[in-house]
Amino acid sequence: MSDTDSVIDRVRKALGHTEAPSHAPAPIPPPLPEHIVRLVHTDLGLPELFAKRAAVQNMLVELISPDEVPAKLVAFLRERKIRRVALSQSRLLEQLDVYRAIESANEFESRRWNQMRDQAVE
Repeated sequence: MSDTDSVIDRVRKALGHTEAPSHAPAPIPPPLPEHIVRLVHTDLGLPELFAKRAAVQNMLVELISPDEVPAKLVAFLRERKIRRVALSQSRLLEQLDVYRAIESANEFESRRWNQMRDQAVE
């Protein structure tokens, strides 16, 4: 018996359990009602709630469709005269075509975090 096993046995005994637990699969938990899980008790949906709370924090917020993300992001960067952009490595950004939009604009120096990390290691 290893030290770990003896520690577990002592804990089990201290808790008043006389036998090791069976290896039966854990029961499937019951479904949880959405109003409890989300903890959003308003008529607002999550995107609207996020936008409302972000605006209170003086964040710039605009609700757009996924198809609008690449063009809106490029426009946002242009309006603010941003020239250097660091992007996370993300399947979502890939699916939204964000990388291609920024690169094809030919106005921005853009790097993904993994590229910056790899350069720092060299």
